[in-house]
Amino acid sequence: LIVRGGASNENRFYLDGMEIPSITHFTVQGTSGGPNGLLNVLMLESASLHSSAFPAYAGNAMSSVATFNQRAGRKDRFGGSFTLSANDWGVLLEGPMGKKSSFLFSARESYTQHMLKALGVPVIPFFADVQYKQVIQFNDKNELILTGVAGYDKYTLNLGAEPTESLLYNTGYIPEGKQFVYAAGAIYKHYLENSYYTVVLSRNHFYNYAEKFVNNSGEETDRLFDYTSKESENKLRIEHKLFRDKQEWNYGIALESDQVDIEEYSLYSRRANEVDEINFRSLMSFVRYGAFGSFSQQFFEDKFSVYAGLRLDGNTYSDLMKNPLKQLSPRLSLSWKFKKAWQLSANAGRYFQVPPYLLMAYAENGEFSNRDELKYMRSDHLGLGIEHTTSSGYRLKLEGFHKKYKDYPFLLTDSISFANANANYVLVGDQPADASSEGLAYGVEFQIKQKYHNSWSWSLAYSFVVSQFEDKNGELVSSSWDNRHFGTVSLGRTVGKNWQIGARWSLAGGNPYTPYDQATSGLRSVWDVNYRGIPDFSRLNEARLPVFHQLDLRVDKQFDFKRWSLSVYIDVQNAYASSVPVVPYLTVLRDESLSPLVDPDDPERYQTNIIDSDTGRILPSIGLIADF
Repeated sequence: LIVRGGASNENRFYLDGMEIPSITHFTVQGTSGGPNGLLNVLMLESASLHSSAFPAYAGNAMSSVATFNQRAGRKDRFGGSFTLSANDWGVLLEGPMGKKSSFLFSARESYTQHMLKALGVPVIPFFADVQYKQVIQFNDKNELILTGVAGYDKYTLNLGAEPTESLLYNTGYIPEGKQFVYAAGAIYKHYLENSYYTVVLSRNHFYNYAEKFVNNSGEETDRLFDYTSKESENKLRIEHKLFRDKQEWNYGIALESDQVDIEEYSLYSRRANEVDEINFRSLMSFVRYGAFGSFSQQFFEDKFSVYAGLRLDGNTYSDLMKNPLKQLSPRLSLSWKFKKAWQLSANAGRYFQVPPYLLMAYAENGEFSNRDELKYMRSDHLGLGIEHTTSSGYRLKLEGFHKKYKDYPFLLTDSISFANANANYVLVGDQPADASSEGLAYGVEFQIKQKYHNSWSWSLAYSFVVSQFEDKNGELVSSSWDNRHFGTVSLGRTVGKNWQIGARWSLAGGNPYTPYDQATSGLRSVWDVNYRGIPDFSRLNEARLPVFHQLDLRVDKQFDFKRWSLSVYIDVQNAYASSVPVVPYLTVLRDESLSPLVDPDDPERYQTNIIDSDTGRILPSIGLIADF
């Protein structure tokens, strides 16, 4: 999830008011997750995304705060659904638990790993997840919500497939691994006449394991990479929301106890006949604390509204982070309805976020290498927008924004900003760093949409976003997520009895990337450690992939029966087989026995080639949802 030119790890997610660490499977530690969702949308009632003027209760975010509210389970009888989609199958159960309680439970599991293996895909993913919500309504004034979500991921190499050039390259450097993540908690609400209290107690945990061997031998003497990480967060938030006339007050405190256990062994070569070894075990624990308050009110017959919030955060990780006054986080939002159906809005704010845990826990000689260097990352936001809405569901919105980053991590070994770092499929940031990096993001967002009207609904959205960070010379260069252009056009219609058809065309600008240092990558002493090309950081993100676009089509039909219903859909992704641009890969040429070919002009080198790795195929699928 890239929001307004920010990194994917700058977003925070809340499920019924409880913070959860991720909303996707297959997390790359230090960045974010993959394309498969962790939450079952059939359990969700509503969702919202704040890209500015974040709620004061939500800390540790610099790009967005996303809130997901789950519906309550039905109270009249037991029911549920069975789903079968292109990627997974699952069941959902719901019903009453006594007179004052109801529950929702979901379990899903992927099955496409069998098809992917047969197709010769280099990496075979498997995932499963469960989700639960129980609402206990003690009386009109007291409510308790118990909720949780957990996911398990595993990825293995398809070593038995036909040894194509692509498969040999990917299985040569990509490790095998597994992950486990969960978040569980209780949300208690006590209602008074004009206010209510909320207490949120929760815990989340993330386990990440991966390993890699030379030629995937599994022999200990051939080990190239061994990584185990365990992250746990125990959270408590207490807040009070008060309503008075047209005013709304909210204030509270937050406490958090974090534990991180990381053990890493890895080999990497950047120069001829030199191998950099990372070998450390790090146990880190610290406490986070914060306080927040916000106020909102409407004036002049609800034509003018104000939202103002303030938050302070600190932690015990280091002296640089312990004083909450240094992380004073104000935010302000103003809106003015200057004409019927027209509204002008403006916002400003300063937000802070702790650096990724891997950077904080990285150790050399038994000491946290970055403890005296890292600071809270900071982002200053400005925004201005105009919006037009009508009672028929028509909406037009135009907004411009500017974000300034300060105290961002700068990786000292590679001499690049963390915003330009390359993940190795498992993690990013396992090296010394300081807080000297600065950057900015700015752009404009345009959206026009029509909700369901005369059997039709449609929308058009376009964003132009620039995201840049300073290189080692202080010059601004594109961040790794500086795509520049994003656009979607969606169209849907209800036809006949319970028929729905829809189409979506999407466009994204090409990702910037750093070209390979082909001369160094081809050295035998380097390739036999890395098994992939190394980036030439003197040309940081100078190259860019082509623009990507695709068309998706879908048809749904619902059949209603006496005690149950069946929804069947046909989904076609990438309907015209558009090419999906992927960063080219540098690999070695091989002989008939699949061994690397030595350069006849230089026996210290392999013969190398850069291969276009673009892919693009039509992905049709059939799915069903049976509700009972």
